[in-house]
Amino acid sequence: MFYDIMLNISEVMMEEKKNQFLENLKNHNLELNEHQKQQFETYAEMLIEWNQKMNLTAIAKKEDIYEKHFLDCILMSYAIDMKGSMCDVGSGAGFPSIPLKIVYPHLKVWIVEPLQKRCTFLNALVKELGLSDVVIVNARAEDY
Repeated sequence: MFYDIMLNISEVMMEEKKNQFLENLKNHNLELNEHQKQQFETYAEMLIEWNQKMNLTAIAKKEDIYEKHFLDCILMSYAIDMKGSMCDVGSGAGFPSIPLKIVYPHLKVWIVEPLQKRCTFLNALVKELGLSDVVIVNARAEDY
């Protein structure tokens, strides 16, 4: 019973963080469609799953991912007009490029990541999310 109560509290916290994330975007005239919302949900789930096999991030609770990864990545777009293309050097688990690509699907994204294991994750993520115009390069920035 105690476990069920704790699980329920965790689910409520998760929904609250997700709603705060969506509300913050809405306050900046960014409303996500259902497909984009599902992409973020899938991203969070994959990040948690893959993080158990390899160190992608220290932030691995779903409720924290929405605030400390997804929202933090998108904050820059409140001040910068997101048009054209971007290059994310040392992206790690896809931050900030993948959240920005989800919100701004017209962006062309290049990700330069030196660690092959992270590139493997990023390729799987891009495929699972159905993102186009994303190029992942396994290289050091100095060499690219």
